[in-house]
Amino acid sequence: MERKVGLYWHVHHDRLVEWCHGYDERVDWIRDTKSEDGLELRLRLFQPVTGHLSPGVVEAGDRLQRIWQTRKTADDWGIFWSAVDDLDKALAAHRDIIEVLHRAQCLDCPWNGRTIFKNEEA
Repeated sequence: MERKVGLYWHVHHDRLVEWCHGYDERVDWIRDTKSEDGLELRLRLFQPVTGHLSPGVVEAGDRLQRIWQTRKTADDWGIFWSAVDDLDKALAAHRDIIEVLHRAQCLDCPWNGRTIFKNEEA
């Protein structure tokens, strides 16, 4: 089975975009652990980011994935979380284009700046 990794919309309900280390594993996790209420919405919105991303975002994501694949010790987790922070900074630096891509790719999305669930305030 091909491991689908990369930037995805709504890996978690309270994040617009983040790195996914395995699409199929995440779908299984959502189906196995999340309540039926909202399950269809979570699965519909969880999709890969497509389109042009800045080289800084791509490089930060690639670095994160390399670290994820090679971590072996407790020290590696510190390096991993540092790479997560670097990706978050790269995404924040390109927030405008990320939001344009989101509106174009994630149709009929209830994202309010904080969550995909309408009953939670922004």
